Amino acid sequence: MRTTEQVLRDHLDRRCRNDLEGDLDANYSDDLVVLAKDGVFRGKDGIRRTAEILGQNLPDADFSYDLLRVNMEY
Repeated sequence: MRTTEQVLRDHLDRRCRNDLEGDLDANYSDDLVVLAKDGVFRGKDGIRRTAEILGQNLPDADFSYDLLRVNMEY
């Protein structure tokens, strides 16, 4: 089982390489639910839709992640 940090780092790495499908396969469950300002998005098709919306809103954006912090205190 991977740690939260490992999943997050893999997610960011795959997205920076435009590997949406690999990210979905490796890092998302089929029954996920995302609540966002644009609506409620369910499952991997929902994540595909959020990626599409982000691309429409920021078509020429480049992202970099200079600092990553993960806190596992519950």
